[in-house]
Amino acid sequence: MLGSRGFRHCVSFLLPSDLADADSLVGLSARRSTILVAFWLCSFSFCGNVLAEGSVNLTANGGHRPRLEFRNDSTSGIRRYTIVKVFVNAGETLYLGSSAQGIGQGTIVARRPNNSTVASGNSTTVGRINTRAQELAGPAPNPGGYTPFIVPVDQTGVWEIEFRCPEPAPTAGDPGLLLASDDWPAQASGDKFVNAWDVTVRNAGGQTILGRAYTNSLALMMGANNGSFNSVLYVLTEEGYQYRYAGNGLDPFGFILFASNRGILDPVTREPAYESLDFPVAVPDRLYDPNLQDTWAHVTHKLFFNPPSADLPRAAVAPPGSGFQTWLLREPQLPPTAQSFQFTGIEGTPGRAGTNPLGGYFTFQSAKLCSFTIAIDTDRNGVFGPFPDRILAGIAMAQPVLNQVYWDGLDASGAPVPPGGTGYQA
Repeated sequence: MLGSRGFRHCVSFLLPSDLADADSLVGLSARRSTILVAFWLCSFSFCGNVLAEGSVNLTANGGHRPRLEFRNDSTSGIRRYTIVKVFVNAGETLYLGSSAQGIGQGTIVARRPNNSTVASGNSTTVGRINTRAQELAGPAPNPGGYTPFIVPVDQTGVWEIEFRCPEPAPTAGDPGLLLASDDWPAQASGDKFVNAWDVTVRNAGGQTILGRAYTNSLALMMGANNGSFNSVLYVLTEEGYQYRYAGNGLDPFGFILFASNRGILDPVTREPAYESLDFPVAVPDRLYDPNLQDTWAHVTHKLFFNPPSADLPRAAVAPPGSGFQTWLLREPQLPPTAQSFQFTGIEGTPGRAGTNPLGGYFTFQSAKLCSFTIAIDTDRNGVFGPFPDRILAGIAMAQPVLNQVYWDGLDASGAPVPPGGTGYQA
């Protein structure tokens, strides 16, 4: 189907190859190695208990606790630290907490839309989440809540929150698995992770507003293999579509989770490759770094910890300042229809590829700039997409440009398609 830009949605994970709440492309991995797995997502209605924003969401469905990473190293060029982003209005208040607050280099840094910062310092009480009970209770004055680092909001827009771990340098040793419902051992000065963290937004009346916090790239670690990652996240796309992702017992060790409109790229064409990869790989060749700003061709979707709040604006100012804006909640855009769509063989005959494997060109027009997918039923079973069907994908220019896509007459395995009638969909 010809979709609006980013209509093909992929979520990418650096993780072992257990499957999640969607159809997965194939991947294999050994212990502690990493792999990128791309998932096609299905939309869901949102339901569940009302929770605060942060690790309490990631541990709400049992399994084992995913720790937040804020390290100064990277995997395949993608940094292993998470920046949590949150939209707030002037006059609202941020309540922040971390289990690593005041331990080693553990601290909380809040960055305003204009790029100025405020930090919690090294207090061992203000901003410290000490127990699972405090994590569940949220910030004071909730009964049993932790003592939050309180930040009055003086600028409307997207703020960035850094939950810094005690030791950001790569170090030996891993903490092991921890059940999501259990108390964690007191964090140590050498820890390269944060067990629990919270970013709660309250309005002037003291009411908590859910669905404001998100991230572009979520770096997590379980501490060992043979665990169960059961977290639920909500993907918001640039076009306004929303998806629910559930871990469903994945068994990763350390992993980076992000969602994009293009997924794994072909190293030559820079178009979607529709495959999984063993890591490490050269990210500039195979992935678009989710921490970079969006371009007209590459969009990183936003991972929310609760369903996105209905009061989010279409766009908001955000770091690094100087008028920069990021997109937020938009009305879903219906995909355009391919116009004047046809196939012409390389010899110039409409609808015929000529002598195999000459191939030919698909041509069409689009009402707007968008991504497209053309599925060719090369095995002629009436089902479009599964291997060895050939998938052609890319970015379509808006009218009056006539888009032209070459097909070389081969299926996805590289074999010539035998003579005969072959269907295609766009």
